[in-house]
Amino acid sequence: MLYIDLHQDLASARMHEKLAHQTNPDLLKKVNAKVVLGTGFTLPQERIEYVLARDLAWYRGVCAHDPEWRMISTARDLKEVLAQDHVHGFLPHVEGMPGAPEDLRVLDDWVAAGIRSIGMVWNDDTPLGGGTKSTAGLTELGRAYLARMEEHSILVDLAHMNRAMFADVMAELTRPPFISHGGSAALVPHERNYTDAQLREVAERGGVIGIYLSQSTMVQGGAFILSDITEHIRHISDVAGEDAVALGTDFGGVLSGLPEGISSVGDIEKLWDALSAEGISQRQIEKIAYANAARYLCENLPE
Repeated sequence: MLYIDLHQDLASARMHEKLAHQTNPDLLKKVNAKVVLGTGFTLPQERIEYVLARDLAWYRGVCAHDPEWRMISTARDLKEVLAQDHVHGFLPHVEGMPGAPEDLRVLDDWVAAGIRSIGMVWNDDTPLGGGTKSTAGLTELGRAYLARMEEHSILVDLAHMNRAMFADVMAELTRPPFISHGGSAALVPHERNYTDAQLREVAERGGVIGIYLSQSTMVQGGAFILSDITEHIRHISDVAGEDAVALGTDFGGVLSGLPEGISSVGDIEKLWDALSAEGISQRQIEKIAYANAARYLCENLPE
């Protein structure tokens, strides 16, 4: 089974003992992960310019030492990776922007360096707007960043946006957004999950929702099992359509617990088996695993 993951903390996971086992380039190749949106993840106390340069250098270094890995910057790059056996790609993604500079020319520099996807917030407020644990909406600087991001055809990730921020960003966007990692608030009313109305709005604009493999967002107490993920997939398929569901596992960044039987990305094939056992068709499983994400990325990355 081909596999596209819309969110993994690959670069930062390697520096944390509790997370490093969840994912790495060799494991990804073993499970035929064709494309991974690999994050540059900045904590509030870090300088975003330094972190992005460091993490981009790591992704490039992997590609330099292993010819089966490629950097993806365009739709053409993506299609070439998808068309070739034993070739895999990193698509650089920014998760959260604490300390985002006021000078928008930094975005031009990041685009030149290969950044193609950005999530504007994480848990806390940033100069651009409010994250998961905030109620703030989009700031004026955030509005300016968003307009420049659209000029550069940067993919806009709605993950970690609180309700106000989500609404403000959706009011400004003209291109299809996506949710790199999240779940259904109707099933689990967690601050990182999305209402049915939000999920439908993303799908109606041509976006996709990556399903998150984190216990805190997928279940309300009790054991976390693979059928919990299936329940979110079924619900989001029902409210947003089967063409809107993808995967954004957050391997390399899951602190609250992975589902039973899944200790790393090396176990991802157990998810395909679980989906099949729950009566989801092979065609739908292929859409969830890679086809929906491939369609979204091919349509929205710059040519």
